[in-house]
Amino acid sequence: MYMHPKWEILYTEMLADIERCKKMELPETERTESCYRVSVNYWFREKELFMSRVIYDDMEEITFFKTVKPQFTCYIEYYLVLNQGLLFIPGTSEERLLYWQEEAKRHQRFCDRHADFIRYYESSKTDQDANYFLQRNNRNVAMPQERIYEDADCRSSHDHLVRGLFANRMYHEYVLEKIRQLQDTVKNDEEFLRQKVKD
Repeated sequence: MYMHPKWEILYTEMLADIERCKKMELPETERTESCYRVSVNYWFREKELFMSRVIYDDMEEITFFKTVKPQFTCYIEYYLVLNQGLLFIPGTSEERLLYWQEEAKRHQRFCDRHADFIRYYESSKTDQDANYFLQRNNRNVAMPQERIYEDADCRSSHDHLVRGLFANRMYHEYVLEKIRQLQDTVKNDEEFLRQKVKD
């Protein structure tokens, strides 16, 4: 997706800072919390930059809420969800595998719940963009679970769904990788036990 250079620079800096956090020699939960803080800080910078200009034409505003803002804020949601997921990991490899298999269903539940909007968004249609992505048409009250950062003065009615779609996709990829790793671990554990029984 095209992003105006002023947003692109900030976005590139955010991704670089997140990568630095991911490489820190810390437990995964602490790295996740650091990445979350980085993404929140960049959202505040992005919001400040957006709010510093008083007048946007409709196309600029739609572009911001449809493509720019969600590319920043999806990292906030992703790291919140990931941190929550990491806090509840059970003990054994088999239990962890079952846990992550359950977590893998989260993405599909989100897609099922918001299927009409996702179809619209991914179709590249634009006929509803003004309703979905202009602030003046936002008459929705954000549900508590959607208020993961402060944006009451800088939101459209549907940018949180784009954010959620991107965040859920990232989390789904993370979960699938965990499942692959654990399947290998469980397989190796079973092989080890079979060898031990033979000996």
